[in-house]
Amino acid sequence: MVSLFEGAPIVGTYEVPTTDDAVAAELIAKGDKRQVPYLVDSDHGVEMYESDDIVEYLKGHQA
Repeated sequence: MVSLFEGAPIVGTYEVPTTDDAVAAELIAKGDKRQVPYLVDSDHGVEMYESDDIVEYLKGHQA
């Protein structure tokens, strides 16, 4: 299963801290950061923050 935690809209490539406290708590529990976007692919054991990395990963793992 792929989950993508999002916050503010992405304009260009940058990461921002989430303002949703419930999401922030889950992000901190998973990766020690409050940063979004954050991708979790539990089927492949993959977790990542960086926008460019997420885009490339998804391009290579489309169903």
